[in-house]
Amino acid sequence: MRQVLTLAMIGFLVACATPVHVPPRACPDAGTAEGAVCAFYERYLALRPSGLPTAEQQAAFEPWLSERLERGMDAAREVQTVFRTQHPDEKPPLVDGCLFASLFEGPTEFTIGAAVSAGDATRVPVRFRHGTDAEWQDVIVVTREHDRFVIDDIEFAGAGPFNPAGRLSEVLQQSGQ
Repeated sequence: MRQVLTLAMIGFLVACATPVHVPPRACPDAGTAEGAVCAFYERYLALRPSGLPTAEQQAAFEPWLSERLERGMDAAREVQTVFRTQHPDEKPPLVDGCLFASLFEGPTEFTIGAAVSAGDATRVPVRFRHGTDAEWQDVIVVTREHDRFVIDDIEFAGAGPFNPAGRLSEVLQQSGQ
């Protein structure tokens, strides 16, 4: 009897230690602002670029980014290239940290809030978490381009000392100054 209980306990412990497959998040309809933002951050969490995305990473994000935001990233990448040539022993701008959320380390999970439309822009609040260490909310500015919702900017709440409050478009512009 004791051996049966021991085997049952071992089986129970093994079952508890076995990783559980968590299915991908069920994002809202991709035709909505919330759906576009959710799909973008799902892709972001899969790629987790450090700093400014490479051209290849940016191509993977392309379905969810406005042309204006992509031009800003392209220009910032050109600044990085010039900086690396002129200062080979120094770190160029925007090579570290999360570019798409306030916390430098980036989010590990997110929850999409309800979109609020005003004029041509729609603002989608997103509550982010980084493990159990940090929680904050940024606002994703979405617009319609080519009959789909795309991210045009991000309003950072300012979680953490390395990502103060501001906008992604400003961060991209400042990298060139």
